[in-house]
Order: sequence, then C-alpha cells, then structure tokens
Amino acid sequence: MALFHVSDQELSPEDVLTPGRWGQLIRNFGPGGPLPNQLQVLLWEMAIEAARIAIDPRLPSRLNCIFLCETLEHATTFRDQYRPNNRIFEVAPVGEVAALHRGDFYLISTERPIAPYVDYIPAPAVEYWTREPERLPEIVYPAEVLVIAAV
Repeated sequence: MALFHVSDQELSPEDVLTPGRWGQLIRNFGPGGPLPNQLQVLLWEMAIEAARIAIDPRLPSRLNCIFLCETLEHATTFRDQYRPNNRIFEVAPVGEVAALHRGDFYLISTERPIAPYVDYIPAPAVEYWTREPERLPEIVYPAEVLVIAAV
C-alpha cells in the first residue's frame, strides 16, 4: 500500500514516523499561554475535534495522526498549494494497517466568506467527518509509517 506524506522534516528511507506531531504543535496553545500566529488554525482544529467526538469518538483524531495522501498527484497538489517548501515522501504503514479516515482537506482549508468564525466553521467541520472527499482527500492515519523514499 503506497501512500505519500508531505513534510518539512529531513527524512531518509527506513525512518519511522510516529503519529501526533501536528497535535503537539496545536496543544502548545492553552489558557494563559501564547496564541498561534494564525488563530483560525486553532479554531478549526478545535471545531474538527469537537465534531469528531460528537459524531464518532472512534474515528482517528487529527491531533494523534500522520496526514497522508493516497496518490502522488494529491500530495503534489497539497504541497504546491499549502507547503511549497516541503518535500514529498513515499511511505507505508508499519505492521497491520490501522483504521483510518478520509477527509476532504479543501473543506477546512479554502478561503471562506468574511463572516464570524462561529458562523461558518461548524458545518465544514462536521462534513469533514461525514462526507466522502470530493476534491483533495487527506488520510488521517493513527499509526506509524515507514519512509520508503523521497519522491
């Protein structure tokens, strides 16, 4: 099962990636602490996590996962639009394939109308967990992956 991961890390074949790097970054922001440069990222992740817990807490959390792409085309699109200085790596699950979720990254990343966050974030946060991806699927994978090669 070939999958792809976009990363700013220096990775080599045989490196093992563990889930949770994104969650560690998001969890740095708490009461009395600093806020992220882009507060909307924190608001999105809070809404997405709340929707996940309400819909089905057995779904893998974005805060405890590795983000993967199903195809090199999807990885290239993601990298070019959102992480232009990152690299693409082919990866494979370590051991038995874990239960995963396919969400539409565009639902939570595209420009939204100028409106209060509370008015437009909840619906796409729910759709991320309940709708089949239509544009840019991202895999929320809650287990380790092995780096096969840089692409």
